Amino acid sequence: MMKMRPRPAALLVPWLAGLSLAACDQTVTPGNADAAPPDADADAAPAKLLKVSYQGADHDVNVLALKPAAVDAGGGAVLLSEVVLSALPGKSLPALAAGFRAVDGFDPASKSNCDGLLPVPGDRLDRGFVSLATLNLAWAVELQYPGCLHVKALAQILLADK
Repeated sequence: MMKMRPRPAALLVPWLAGLSLAACDQTVTPGNADAAPPDADADAAPAKLLKVSYQGADHDVNVLALKPAAVDAGGGAVLLSEVVLSALPGKSLPALAAGFRAVDGFDPASKSNCDGLLPVPGDRLDRGFVSLATLNLAWAVELQYPGCLHVKALAQILLADK
């Protein structure tokens, strides 16, 4: 009968694996080889923030966390009123007036064809839409707002009391 001897290579594999981990100061926990670091969240979507400014305070609102509105012009938008109310819960929209500023600093109040339209009364904010993809501000067609109020890459909503 032949006696089986362990192969030298088979003896070296566990030893080499331990040596390579020790050399780079790493440890392995069985069963967690593919686990993400505890602070990583693979399901989290990147935030799309709008700044809502009111009475000297700024509130960042992640529009991706808001309920999307059904929009005839292609969906994928949230109501401007929802953005404002998420920053100022319980605030009465008719008591407010709004101005806007784009990422590049554009302010519709600087355009002559927006004279008399700004600030926008708060009771009209439920007819404004912010695109989830581009953060462009658009308005319901029946308002017939000129292009200066259709702000591209909206960054800030400036609120004041009426």
